Amino acid sequence: MGEQEEAVRLLRQTLADRVRVLGPEHPHTVRTRDELETASAAWRAARRRQTWLRPSRR
Repeated sequence: MGEQEEAVRLLRQTLADRVRVLGPEHPHTVRTRDELETASAAWRAARRRQTWLRPSRR
C-alpha cells in the first residue's frame, strides 16, 4: 500500500523479462502487461491527488 512507484518499476522489469523469455503474446506476459497498465494508472492518480491536496504557498 502506498508503494505504487516501486510496483510499477518491478512490473516493468518483470514485463521485459517475460517478453524476452516467454515472448510478447504468452498469457503470463499479457497478464503482466495488463497489471502494469493498472498499476501505472493507480500511481498517476495517486500523484495527482498528492498535488491536488498539497497546500498552496500563499
